[in-house]
Amino acid sequence: MWNAGGIDTETRCIVTVVVLMSSGITDSSLKCHLENAKARGVRRAEIAAIITHTTMYVG
Repeated sequence: MWNAGGIDTETRCIVTVVVLMSSGITDSSLKCHLENAKARGVRRAEIAAIITHTTMYVG
């Protein structure tokens, strides 16, 4: 799915992080995807905002 078209890589990384968090998956796979997002250009401040926003909706 990483090579599928339709959305850019940064957005794909963000969606993956949000899906993992909302599914309650906070193990090493979340850490891996957070590192992947950073490597793909998602800034630290964006990641922090994504985590904060997501936790408000998934508890």
